[in-house]
Order: sequence, then C-alpha cells, then structure tokens
Amino acid sequence: MIVSGHPVLYVTVMTPKGIAVFIEILDITMDGNYAGCAVKKMSGTDPDVTNGVLVYAEVTVFDNNTDCTASIDIDGGIGVGRVTLPGLAQPVGNAAINHVPRQMITDCVRKEIGQERSARVVISIPDGIELAAKTFNPKLGI
Repeated sequence: MIVSGHPVLYVTVMTPKGIAVFIEILDITMDGNYAGCAVKKMSGTDPDVTNGVLVYAEVTVFDNNTDCTASIDIDGGIGVGRVTLPGLAQPVGNAAINHVPRQMITDCVRKEIGQERSARVVISIPDGIELAAKTFNPKLGI
C-alpha cells in the first residue's frame, strides 16, 4: 500500500508448508510512508483462543542514505508479549514473535519495498493482554 499509494483489500501469503492462503485485509490506514491494517488470525487445524482475533501490522518505510544498510525492524506493540526468561527463540526483552513469522514478514516487506529502503514493522493484538492469560505464555516467560 505504501509503494502503490492504494489500499490492498486481499493478499495471498505462502505458508512455510507451501500452502497459499488468501487473506482479507481489514481496518486500513495510510499516510505517506506509513500503512496499517489488520487480518483475522486463522489457527487452521490447531485452533486456540487466538483464532479469529485481529492482528494488526503497522509499517513505516524509510529511504536510506547511501552509507546506511537497509534493514527491516520488527517489534511487538500492544497485546504482543515480551520474552522475560531465557531459553525461547527470541532474546529476553524482545517481542515474542518467533523466527518463522519474523522471516515471513521480512521476506514479504523486502519484496515490496526493494533492497534500498528500510522499514519498521509493529505487530499488535488489541485483545492480546486478555487472551494471554488463557494461554501458556505466562508459564513460558512471555
């Protein structure tokens, strides 16, 4: 949406198992180098309390100076837990977003913005705080 300047109402995402998933984009906001939207989480064959919740992504794209390395920074916003104990895939203090979703986000954003630009992606789940109490997250140190 940032690149084209137009809302995108559906996307196709390839899962790590090679399955193409057609996803409706909801609650779109756009302003220059910023775009935000939500999708409904689909738990597939392993449903949990997060099935059907709205997951938001906010993306800001930056043009780099020639002496900067283009990066994609991924963080968690409201409702995304933070790692509090060592032993998980992410370091203590990082948003509890695992490696595979991080790589999928990075690959998709990089494909859209090219190699020369940087981006900051913030993932939020407005209902996440209440839902986390019904999961194993507190026991896992999230």
